[in-house]
Amino acid sequence: MGTAVSLHERSGERDLTYSGWHRTLPARCSMMDLDGLEFCAKCKAPLALIETAYNIGQFKPTTVTAKLAELAGLPAYLIMYTTDNEQLGMCKVYRVKPGSRTAAWNATPKMLGEWITGIHDNHSCTNNGQ
Repeated sequence: MGTAVSLHERSGERDLTYSGWHRTLPARCSMMDLDGLEFCAKCKAPLALIETAYNIGQFKPTTVTAKLAELAGLPAYLIMYTTDNEQLGMCKVYRVKPGSRTAAWNATPKMLGEWITGIHDNHSCTNNGQ
């Protein structure tokens, strides 16, 4: 029996009910969303954590994502992107972990797709096709 994987955006909208509720808690109850977790579709092994942000020239903190990646033994990346006619535009990709944040490399959507595919291709799946 195959595994259901969503390949399409379901609603195009993000419900903010939980986020709004969480903001009513004391300030010490910090929370953030994690934008991406690349994982193997066969064995379900996590491959990389990814934080994303629309690039308007801002600095995007990645301290918590880096700590989570370190605890999980995973690489972590920050992808700052632009849009072009409602499509993904140029991206800046930073490695956050291992080590400290690297200088960005610029990627077209095609290059970004090839890089993400490479993360999966370099994984040694333990599922053996099951």
